[in-house]
Amino acid sequence: MFSLKKRKMKLAILLSGGKDSIYATYLANQTDKVVCAITIKSKNKESYMYHTPNINLVSLQAESMNLPLITRITEGEKEKELEELVDAIKEAKEKYNIKGVVTGAVGSQYQASRVQKICSELDLYCFNPLWQQDQVELLNELIENGFEVIIGGVFAYPFEKEWLGKKINKETISKLVEYNKKFQINPAGEGGEIETMVLDCPLFKKRINVLESEIEYENYSGTYDIKKAEFIEKEKNEKEYQHKKIKNNGEDVLIISTIDSKLKLYELEFIRPITNIIKNEGITYTIKQVSEIDGTEAQSKIIITGTAYQDNKFLEYKNKIKKILTNDKKILGICAGMELMIFTEENEIELDSFTEIGPVVVEELNESEFTEGFDGKECYFLHQNGVRSIPPNIKEIKATLATKEGIAAIEFTNKPNWFGVQFHPEVNHKELITKFLKY
Repeated sequence: MFSLKKRKMKLAILLSGGKDSIYATYLANQTDKVVCAITIKSKNKESYMYHTPNINLVSLQAESMNLPLITRITEGEKEKELEELVDAIKEAKEKYNIKGVVTGAVGSQYQASRVQKICSELDLYCFNPLWQQDQVELLNELIENGFEVIIGGVFAYPFEKEWLGKKINKETISKLVEYNKKFQINPAGEGGEIETMVLDCPLFKKRINVLESEIEYENYSGTYDIKKAEFIEKEKNEKEYQHKKIKNNGEDVLIISTIDSKLKLYELEFIRPITNIIKNEGITYTIKQVSEIDGTEAQSKIIITGTAYQDNKFLEYKNKIKKILTNDKKILGICAGMELMIFTEENEIELDSFTEIGPVVVEELNESEFTEGFDGKECYFLHQNGVRSIPPNIKEIKATLATKEGIAAIEFTNKPNWFGVQFHPEVNHKELITKFLKY
């Protein structure tokens, strides 16, 4: 008999040893299959790209997860240190037939955009399942799901020596939240204030036990260096965690997902950040796939999401979007969502092929109350198709922002509450989504 079970995509994880990369591995395995790990060991402790404290223990973590490990060493020179990463990913693609790469990126546009560019050049998917996640929520999820995490490095005031080697638990999270309020410390260390090391998690067959360690500390900066460690057996955890799916939560706002239904892992990257913004405003929402749109949608506000650089499945459903564009709605299209919005009943604007990945400066083309104040700002882009310019015969679509490559934002002159942005405001301009929600 033929099996109808979905075949899981083979993925590689960029493994640093810290909480983010291993939790990202954990989430990726909920929908697909991580088949190998890639680690870049940097000789530069100030590396822009790579985690350095206790990096030698990554081999133990990979072994405990039954993952073959591909390792490269880099001098850690900015931008040049990416060459080793490209080489390692190429090896993973050839040896393990991976179709995508998973990162533990939470908020670093520098790291995320560079891995995205590498993956696009190698024709691979790039997954960032922790992207834009609330940092305190992330720490709590680690504890709830059986992660044993210690602090392997501190690099900012007011972290005292006693923090080195400390386990992340409810007490330390409470203290990190306090430091965030008092000193603007990023609770999960996204500003480089702390580095972590995972000793155990549900993916590990055996727990890592520290036998010998050494602390180096001076002037609110130091490391907890693990000199010797071993595997020890652990009790089987009967509770099997399944990642909480993003739930439909009411009817105030309709979120239309443009993500290919075969790429479920992308929901954490492109939908969760938007739902978090909506929830923070005390507004309810429901989520619907673009393929399911039928014109009966009752919500007055609609957000059409973006999707991954490599995912163009949404273009097959432009006629579905036309069913809501004929209604009197307030609509915000983000990246792929904006691209779908330009296929109105009256017009068929052609998409152009051009790539923008990472932070790009935008300039104002025409005045707009919605994008007022964005002239000269950096916005986060992730696309390989877009609109170079609005044809002069199309009067109902007005370009309001642009980059050197093409249109960055539009609004509809005949529909005062229809807006589109080619960039991702959920990354570094959340206020734009909040502004739309208040219309």
